[in-house]
Amino acid sequence: MFKAKHLHAEKITVLTTLFRILSSAAEESDHAFKMAFSNMSSNDRHLLITFSVDELRYLLLKITAENKLNTRTELKKYSIPEELPEDFKQLLTEYQEKFIKRYSILISKGHSRSREYSKKEMALALKFVRYLTNQGYSNWLQVGQTQVVNFIQDENTRFSYELRHFLKFARDHRNPFKKRKSGKPKKNASALTSTPLPKVLSPKIVTQLLEQIENDHGDAAFALAWLVCRMGLTLTAAFQLPLSRIMINDQDECVIKPNEVWISVPEKIKKILTSLIEAHYPNWQTIPDKTSEYFTIFPYYIENKNKFGMKILHSQTKELRSSAILALMKKGYQDRITLHKAIGVSMPTIVKLEYLLPVDTHRKLDPELIKARNAVILGEDKDG
Repeated sequence: MFKAKHLHAEKITVLTTLFRILSSAAEESDHAFKMAFSNMSSNDRHLLITFSVDELRYLLLKITAENKLNTRTELKKYSIPEELPEDFKQLLTEYQEKFIKRYSILISKGHSRSREYSKKEMALALKFVRYLTNQGYSNWLQVGQTQVVNFIQDENTRFSYELRHFLKFARDHRNPFKKRKSGKPKKNASALTSTPLPKVLSPKIVTQLLEQIENDHGDAAFALAWLVCRMGLTLTAAFQLPLSRIMINDQDECVIKPNEVWISVPEKIKKILTSLIEAHYPNWQTIPDKTSEYFTIFPYYIENKNKFGMKILHSQTKELRSSAILALMKKGYQDRITLHKAIGVSMPTIVKLEYLLPVDTHRKLDPELIKARNAVILGEDKDG
């Protein structure tokens, strides 16, 4: 009834219980089945839809669409040890609540995040607080730079982003002398600040990588890599691309909708995508959008998105995406709004990539003027 591959024992137990509830309700009546599913938590509904076999998933999605049910997965919460000092427990609780609130905002705005969104941050915060407790500290006001340095040395770790993030949060929430924001906008500093240029790869390297993936890893891996390396999608957006955002238009072109605009793909990618889809959804073009938005393609062929990024894309996902966006800009797609609406790239990313464009990209000068300018620079213009 459900796909048990790559599931932890705890999740299998939960799913078994949920399916037993549905099975008992189904024996009673169709209405009881619908009510049993509708009365479950959004997280339980999400689990059932994610791990059901295709026939059951289609039925559950139909109930979800008809009743406008929420199927959002809940953020995983981490237990805070009771033996910690009260001040540290309260600090960790507030830190976790910050992630819960942030997660809810992101999900409500249509973003996707793993239920383990706060895993690294919470794990390091717990580790640091346990260390402080073992050293005899019981209040954050006792903690300073010395304790941070000692922790890094004793635990043989580094001053990571996760640690900096927790320290900033703790200092902001546990410093009674910190001045609170007045609400007045802060003036920008007048001094110039250097912006680090984004890393990109040469077109030749990107082409070689795609050829290697196509030869060594097959069509599904090639199509997923192409969406990142040529279209400029994030790996997550490409991997989770739902059927509702793929279609064959009246001109018999395959078009996809990464963000707000439908974009046609080459014939080669069209053949691969349609072949991958039809293997699991033979009548995919007739499935209603409200249902097909829950159906994805690549998870059937690629088990782990993160491993794909590390092993197949050689941990260069960000560089490959930046290279694709820069290539689009060099082809003439330089309008920021167009790029954002087409592939979902953020404005700050576009601005950074614009630093890599030639100086004269946005200003088309008369060729004769360029020649005259060069003559002056080279000292060849006697009248200049």
